[in-house]
Amino acid sequence: MFTGIIKHLGVLKKIEKNHIIIEIHHKQNVEIGDSIACNGVCLTVVKIENNLYSFDLAQETLYKTNLSQLQINDIINIEFAARFGDKIDGHIVNGHVYGVGIVENITQNENGWIFSFTLPPEIFKYIDYKASICINGISLTISNLNIQNHNFEANILPFTFEHTNLQNLKVGNHVNIEPDIFAIYTMGIMKRNIA
Repeated sequence: MFTGIIKHLGVLKKIEKNHIIIEIHHKQNVEIGDSIACNGVCLTVVKIENNLYSFDLAQETLYKTNLSQLQINDIINIEFAARFGDKIDGHIVNGHVYGVGIVENITQNENGWIFSFTLPPEIFKYIDYKASICINGISLTISNLNIQNHNFEANILPFTFEHTNLQNLKVGNHVNIEPDIFAIYTMGIMKRNIA
């Protein structure tokens, strides 16, 4: 389990069709077999060499996420798995990405930035105004919805912008999306009971 609070950034050093290596500098006690959320994708550590962390990738992971579109030296949002007794400052996140959204617009204002994202209909159905959503592993709140265009906005405060890879995003970039898990489970149960 994760919380969507990004405290570390990594640098992509190598990516192949079934393997990825990310450089991560931290003071956490991480072992082989541990889970780390990389851009919101829960991956299992298979090798550690100095500050280089290796992860295997399934075809489903490459298909459903933006990892296959990344370039060497891209910045990756990193979150280590929550431990019993940790604060949950964001929301409950599984690290199970449901697909990618597209950055449609970025506007700066006096309070920070407004990011606009468009989602595929099969993901958009899980979101709502003021609900939590995970973008590239970051816990955010939906501040505006455009139902007709499958589009939503999130307000980004300066601290979040400066301490995540949101600062590197441009219009047209793809981002990993994990809707609020409670919405997903609720809709799944309702769909089964209605059918």
